[in-house]
Amino acid sequence: MMDSNFAIVRLFSIEKDEGGTPIWLDTIASWPKDLPANPVGARSDLRDFPIAQGLITGETHVLYVEDIADYAEKDPMLHMAFQYLGFAAGIYVALLPGKDWVGLFGVFWAEPHRFTAEEKAICDGLGVLLGPAVVARQALLEQARLQQELITVQQIAIAELNYLQTLVQETDLIVCTVDGQGNFVSLNPAGERAWGYTEAELIGQPFQIVLHPDSIEPALQVFAGWLEQRPDKVTHQNRSVNAKTGAVVDLLWNINLFYNNDGTLDKIMAVARDITELNKTVSELNSLQTLVENTHTLMCSTNAQGEFTYVNPAAAQAWGYSKEELLGQDFGMVLHPDFVESTWEAFDSWVQQELPSATYQNRTMNAKTGTFNELDWSISLFYDDAE
Repeated sequence: MMDSNFAIVRLFSIEKDEGGTPIWLDTIASWPKDLPANPVGARSDLRDFPIAQGLITGETHVLYVEDIADYAEKDPMLHMAFQYLGFAAGIYVALLPGKDWVGLFGVFWAEPHRFTAEEKAICDGLGVLLGPAVVARQALLEQARLQQELITVQQIAIAELNYLQTLVQETDLIVCTVDGQGNFVSLNPAGERAWGYTEAELIGQPFQIVLHPDSIEPALQVFAGWLEQRPDKVTHQNRSVNAKTGAVVDLLWNINLFYNNDGTLDKIMAVARDITELNKTVSELNSLQTLVENTHTLMCSTNAQGEFTYVNPAAAQAWGYSKEELLGQDFGMVLHPDFVESTWEAFDSWVQQELPSATYQNRTMNAKTGTFNELDWSISLFYDDAE
């Protein structure tokens, strides 16, 4: 076989579709190695070559091409490929370790070649001899791929862990861990600043050491409830005290609880944010709401279309309606007829000028008694930036 007309030897691996049919042919080795045509890594679709159908279906495991000129019509793709590569003859031997086709072995000649009986006998045995080598190579490649994937996953995991650790260290949120008995295991810098302790000082201490006295008993009761009910996630509010400054801080906690296989509490990981200012704002708003609801001054709000969105009790009483009857209704329904047009003209003028505030006088009617009120209005206007 290795005569003066010998051209090149190639080894191919194959890929199969979901049904196990060989589809793709990849060049994985080539001798001599310095030939530029059809280099290692080149890929072909077996379905493009009619001559390959016998291999695909398993009808044969060796293809003999003694003269490529004979295939100009019956396999134009093969004919074109051989001409491009400078081949005139060749053989394809299916590599069959057992009954599974794993690749092809090819020998090609620069001139037509008539195969002898001895050569055909050798080719018939090559598939069984070389098949295990391809299988071993594929196994090594798969092992290398899996190892690289594992390395990549590890690198990503380490990067994400470092990122999370940086977030925990730099965030203004308190992040801490306590064990199943409620004793501190870890604390981030934000927690150290909020409570006036170092992490080392708190490790092993019960969590209630940082709580305001008014929050200790409720917190212990809540903790006991978690031990009994075994929730996975909870939210909780309490107050803590800074050991150095005595400052009291309101905290909103997002808490994750983890359990042992026997159901006992293993640890708690918790994140808290300071809601002291938020609670102050809510308290002030509640006080303002109480004031607005109880004042004798008429107070209301409308949307851009002049429809009521809020009416306080004093205004509802002055106009002879309930609050529910007024919400969503046009402001003009409470005006004295002589003031409807002028009021809307004034409103349109304020909007066109984008005034932040205005004062105005008009007259309103009581729907039940027919009496009217002369009113001095102090008006604040709010605008949508998008409009």
